[in-house]
Amino acid sequence: MAGRKLVKSVRTLIIIGYCSFMVQQREVTCGFLKAGLNLPLSRFNKNYVTLDDIFIGVKTTRHYEQTRLPLIMQTWYQLAKKQIWFFTDKDDPLNQKLTNGHMVNTKCKASYEYKNLCCKTGVEYDYFLKTNKKWFCHFDDDNYVNVPHLLTVLNRYNYDDYWYLGQTSMDTPTTIEKHNSLFTFRFGTGGAGICITRNLAVKMSPFVIGGRLMAVCEYLGSGDDVTLGFIIEILLHTKLTVMPEFHSHLENMGLLNPNTFKEQVSFSYELETKNVINVPGFSKDYDRTRFLSLHCFLFPHFNLCRPQQNWNTRSELVNKDINRLISVNRTRLCKKLPSVL
Repeated sequence: MAGRKLVKSVRTLIIIGYCSFMVQQREVTCGFLKAGLNLPLSRFNKNYVTLDDIFIGVKTTRHYEQTRLPLIMQTWYQLAKKQIWFFTDKDDPLNQKLTNGHMVNTKCKASYEYKNLCCKTGVEYDYFLKTNKKWFCHFDDDNYVNVPHLLTVLNRYNYDDYWYLGQTSMDTPTTIEKHNSLFTFRFGTGGAGICITRNLAVKMSPFVIGGRLMAVCEYLGSGDDVTLGFIIEILLHTKLTVMPEFHSHLENMGLLNPNTFKEQVSFSYELETKNVINVPGFSKDYDRTRFLSLHCFLFPHFNLCRPQQNWNTRSELVNKDINRLISVNRTRLCKKLPSVL
């Protein structure tokens, strides 16, 4: 009897060991093993990355240090404080302290001319290369980034390969003519965010490092995102992988289905045209960009989300209290009137 138990135990160990090996090789899915150990299969992948493997650069400017930056720091910055770096155009002691030294004065001008945008992106790129991170992701200061899902998406791609991830802003490829030659390519719009593997970033270095990106921008007469697309697709022959989870304000944000928000990576807004997402939460007067509401929709455990109902109904509650006091005082006055008369 003892011998049979021993044989069964050995057989079970062999099966589990073999199944673990096959899972690690990505050959099979052992349902009982996954359920029993409660381990995500992606972690068995040797190319699995964590948040510490990602460098997130956010391009901003002195013009938005009191508006867009506080909104980011109040929301999605809280999800990746060590990974997010802000690239601006002035010294900012307050935000430098709030971000634990993650504010970088690029010394670039604050205007939106393409060469100044290229200047900042070039500095972002140089900072990334100084790290040992496996992914370089760039976003703008009018983006909200769903950091956990960004990590999920990046783990679909082998960081050892040459990956260029982003969302196009046009239905057709871009065409640029230089020296009687036509160059047709696609590029990931910076307003939706782009992600590049380290190996691809290193391969780009002859055209980007140390201010060279600005030179290519001036040669093309184009912005940073277009120029990056030219370098990657035309010069390095690596195609853009279009990411439907990345979104910019060039899209109609109101068409995004709230039921899919957890599966999206980036969101944006444009207040002038009232191009914002439809999401329940704070009042539209209090949360014009809808990013506070989005943050609480995705991550309701944050402190900022707890008084949400009070913010939404504050005026109603105040009016109710005022009306109640008026009613009570009126009743008291009516009771005293007969005796006065």
